[in-house]
Amino acid sequence: RRDLVNYNTHLELESLPTGGWGYDHFPFSARYCQGLGVDYLGMTGKFHGSWGEFGGFKHPNALRFEVALAAANGAKCSVGDQLSPSDEMDMVTYDLIGSAYSELEEKEEWLDNVESVADIAIISPEAYVGDLSTGQMTKVDDSGSGVCRIMLEGKYLFDVIDFESDLNKYKVIILPDVIRADIDFAKRLREFCDCGGKVLATGKSALYENSNEFCLNLGAEWIKENPYKPDYFRSLEKIKDMGDTGYIMYGNGEKIR
Repeated sequence: RRDLVNYNTHLELESLPTGGWGYDHFPFSARYCQGLGVDYLGMTGKFHGSWGEFGGFKHPNALRFEVALAAANGAKCSVGDQLSPSDEMDMVTYDLIGSAYSELEEKEEWLDNVESVADIAIISPEAYVGDLSTGQMTKVDDSGSGVCRIMLEGKYLFDVIDFESDLNKYKVIILPDVIRADIDFAKRLREFCDCGGKVLATGKSALYENSNEFCLNLGAEWIKENPYKPDYFRSLEKIKDMGDTGYIMYGNGEKIR
């Protein structure tokens, strides 16, 4: 809820990769927060598992990565600990944290007053599915995780946005799998395309919210969900690094022609 953002001095993104959040959660969430105009920080922990795990220590390389990940996504960084029942600080913990922070200290002068520069935006599945669900979404949707990994591994500059964001800042809008369009959003997408923007839609994305027709002229027609799970993909053309065989698809497929 954007109306609540400015009631806070900053946002804290609790995200312990080894404690249930996974490594997909923070980059996706941070890329959304960087467009809200407030400071935000990544909150991880020194624990290998979850909060309050006395005697559990994250591998030093994992903590180095998580601290660097926060900085790379424009966030400040917090590493959580919990005082033991003995009321004594565990110096092994602070040696671990200090080692990770020492690498950030060397880069500190480049980490303040940063802003995102991106020409690709991903509409967050949480912005759509979250509106329809009754519970809080605590993990990134699989389609969101997938497109985020592709962007990161391809070294593309991207933001994660919602339906209130300005589309015209970007050259490409990606709609991952579940982003159906109501009348207003369909109109905004068409205007975006009319001005030269490109839309990449997967799965059921770009279908109207209340029908199975695409809201854009994609040169395609959605037929139905593939009744087979798993199903298989076999390219009709030669693709680099892929052999001439069928490859299993673990998720639900869509029949589109």
